[in-house]
Amino acid sequence: MPQFSIETIGLHFLGELMAKAKDNKKSDEKTYTKKELQAFMSDVSAQVADHNLPSIHTMIALDHALRVANVRDILDEDLKSQARDLWAKVKSSGLHLSDPPLLFGYPPLPDEDKDSQADGAADGAGAA
Repeated sequence: MPQFSIETIGLHFLGELMAKAKDNKKSDEKTYTKKELQAFMSDVSAQVADHNLPSIHTMIALDHALRVANVRDILDEDLKSQARDLWAKVKSSGLHLSDPPLLFGYPPLPDEDKDSQADGAADGAGAA
């Protein structure tokens, strides 16, 4: 009789999950109404306020909410503000996360003019 280790069973299960996920089509993705997303965010916020939801679970819930297919259509400023507050609480708990551009915008690009001026200033200082 073959013996299976926890790792073997886990890898087999993971493989099955990945195969199922690959078979799912984008059209099968869950979409939410604005009211459903508000209720979801309110529930997460309430559980965080009551200290019933660990930070990692809060982050997973926010990640789920931000990956909903129609999130750009239903995410208004109030919901963004609520999500930003939750994200800040998760980050303050010690998790090292990058801010999602959907909530915080894209980080600024490095200014090439400043870089070239700094290079020129360094070159000029060395010549004197």
